[in-house]
Amino acid sequence: MAVNKIARKSSKFRVVFMVPDFCWPPPPAPPQVPPIPFPLFADLGGAKNVTKDVKINRKPAFVFKASKTNRTYGDEIA
Repeated sequence: MAVNKIARKSSKFRVVFMVPDFCWPPPPAPPQVPPIPFPLFADLGGAKNVTKDVKINRKPAFVFKASKTNRTYGDEIA
């Protein structure tokens, strides 16, 4: 777990989830195929509920348990 780390609203920063998302393969898949773990991440460029007053390199700060990302990536089938 990250301790004493900061992030800002920027596409350069990403949140990488520690636990993968288990998804079923798309049809037509054989009936005995187990779920596939996909690594998930989120881009902080479109973050919502960031601070208005605190800036990090002129970008709003991302607040733990308050700010949200608008989309996660990684569980799409290529």
